[in-house]
Amino acid sequence: AELLPTPSRSHYTFNLRDIWKVFQGICTLKAKMVVNPITVVRCYCHENLRVYGDRLISGADKAWLREKLEATLPALHADPVFVFEAERLL
Repeated sequence: AELLPTPSRSHYTFNLRDIWKVFQGICTLKAKMVVNPITVVRCYCHENLRVYGDRLISGADKAWLREKLEATLPALHADPVFVFEAERLL
């Protein structure tokens, strides 16, 4: 409800296809590449930033998305430092 479309942000329309893109990206992980659960969490955050974050136009909106992702990490038993600040997966 916080990222509703406005005249300056008319492309802020999200649907189930976007959620599918996130899970499709997660499903591309190869079993040999996943050595620990944090890899899947990192991929989840990366895909969300890729699908949703790439559409956001302001720094405040991008910060809002990252804040929401960081808020989900305790439920996934992940530390934001290991998710966002670690080196690349590939």
